Amino acid sequence: MVAKINNNEICNIEMQIAKQDTIIERLLFYWSRLYSRQIKQGDDYSVLQKTIVILIANFEINFLKDLEYFTKWKIIEEKHRSTILTEKFEICIIELPKVYKLKDKSDELLDWLFFLMDPKSNRVVEKMKVNKELKQAKEKLEEISNDEQLEQLAWLRYKAILEENTARSEGKKQRLYGGC
Repeated sequence: MVAKINNNEICNIEMQIAKQDTIIERLLFYWSRLYSRQIKQGDDYSVLQKTIVILIANFEINFLKDLEYFTKWKIIEEKHRSTILTEKFEICIIELPKVYKLKDKSDELLDWLFFLMDPKSNRVVEKMKVNKELKQAKEKLEEISNDEQLEQLAWLRYKAILEENTARSEGKKQRLYGGC
């Protein structure tokens, strides 16, 4: 999903259920497409706006195991690590399995992540008492859940993802074992 935030930042929000070995390459590709599509031939480069990609992954990324559940990435100078090249590049990664370990920690981002994982949880119900937006989101979710057509579309999308993952897995096996 692509959104515009603060009237001048473009943001791609990606939720990924199945673990992918090339997820970082995918994020970089999404970022570069969003960034490059902002400019037309003859435009000045100053028209380019900050572009953010947010990944919400339902798995841990191997080389991020020692980092927190939320990480923010920028282009930074390698030797001194104090100068950021540009504020126009940002990738945020949220790993949901790490969130489960933080049940007692409290902050607004965690509230929303717990909502994504289980909108009926005790934590979400309690937070809805003080967070109007969370309550509105829960009400909208219930409204959508009662819409049979939307529920059918969600089921078909989920089923397509499962089938795609199965096909990808079978393709890898065939390449590994020569179709045997």
